[in-house]
Amino acid sequence: MTVVVTGGAGFIGGALVRRLLGMGCRVAAIDDLSGGKAASLPHHPQLTLHRLCIGADSAPQVQAIIQAADLVYHLASPIGVNLAHSARFDVVESILGSGTAVIAACRKYRVPLVITSSSEVYGQGLPRPIREADPVALDISPRWGYAAAKLALEHLAAGLYHEQGVPTWLVRPFNIAGPRQRPETGLVVASFTAAAAAGQPLHIHGDGSQVRSFLHVEDGVDALTTIAFNPTLTGRPVNMGSETPTSILELAEMVRRVRGLDVPILKTPLEDVFDGGFTHAQIRIPDITLLKSATGWQPKRSLEEAVRDGFEEIEAGTKPTLRAGGTRL
Repeated sequence: MTVVVTGGAGFIGGALVRRLLGMGCRVAAIDDLSGGKAASLPHHPQLTLHRLCIGADSAPQVQAIIQAADLVYHLASPIGVNLAHSARFDVVESILGSGTAVIAACRKYRVPLVITSSSEVYGQGLPRPIREADPVALDISPRWGYAAAKLALEHLAAGLYHEQGVPTWLVRPFNIAGPRQRPETGLVVASFTAAAAAGQPLHIHGDGSQVRSFLHVEDGVDALTTIAFNPTLTGRPVNMGSETPTSILELAEMVRRVRGLDVPILKTPLEDVFDGGFTHAQIRIPDITLLKSATGWQPKRSLEEAVRDGFEEIEAGTKPTLRAGGTRL
């Protein structure tokens, strides 16, 4: 097979590229390297990296790449709650521009598409595991612009399947963690491991009681490769994540324990984050019954393994780049 992976030099994209190459696929990775790193990809005769910003201006190049493909994974996207608050226009424009260009190419050449959305679409979450049929975020708060753009692409991709007949899968990943995740994105596991490795405090917003689940990136790649071509999951949202709840304070304590360092844990009141404009999500855990029942997939790796793998990556020579101000969830 020839597989296109947009965002292929990124955290999840890079792991997916490596897996696909191991499966014997030819891979065309598209990435503008604004967030990803070419150095994170292997030198492989079956891999081509196209340094390209996906959008209206590059539509002809994107179509030429996708025309030769048997399957497309669309992962390219801005990352992080920080950007959703500080650069709402650019984030929404980027998600919509890249997504519509990819979907249009898949429609033109009838290439199957796996598109990654986000657990952000569920907004502030629920006090129980979230099902695909649960309500999504629709208000105009800055944080949910990211979610709204992802939902718009879900609608386009669903139409691509139900009206155009092109096989399409809509995946909603929850928190993913593991090696090669960049701390400067503000994603919490990478930020905590980078800070601890540098002997710096772990910054928590609020009291740390926020609850998330964390899926090891290799388990995520297992799911993405399992979902593709599964006919029972086409044209519908599918949650992808771990069902194990972990508070952010528990995560911080785990990072300190794994590292063996008593670095400080600093807490910032929520009302002081973004001058009080931060939209808080207290609990967000997925119900993954649909994915498990349709494919037999289930997570195999623990959060502690993801933390250890992150530290091993740093110790192997990756220099952490820390962003001032801590991590927002």
